[in-house]
Amino acid sequence: ARSILVRDTNKSVAVAVIKSGKVTDSEAAHYAGNKSVCDDVIREIARNKEFMRKYSVQVALANNPKAPAGVVMRLLGVMSKKDLQMIQRNRGVSSAIRTAAKKLYAKKYSGG
Repeated sequence: ARSILVRDTNKSVAVAVIKSGKVTDSEAAHYAGNKSVCDDVIREIARNKEFMRKYSVQVALANNPKAPAGVVMRLLGVMSKKDLQMIQRNRGVSSAIRTAAKKLYAKKYSGG
């Protein structure tokens, strides 16, 4: 039922689903990676500290074009080598995020 309600056109209903304490970490990762959910749901997941402790949620947010750029920029520092490569190749995210991922990858793994 939550997966249906989170895609509701009424933003307040979708955000209420995320704010309820019933959403698990795996569900939050699924919603964070879903490009069809509204922006407010993505922002609410990014605000929730419990969800943001999970690496799967962080990767899903980083690959979602609706995720706030400021949040994604902070997350790039903790991404693994494989995930940084995936983000720099993802045409769905903004060019600023792709460029930042490319620079961070070069700094961390290419020695410069």
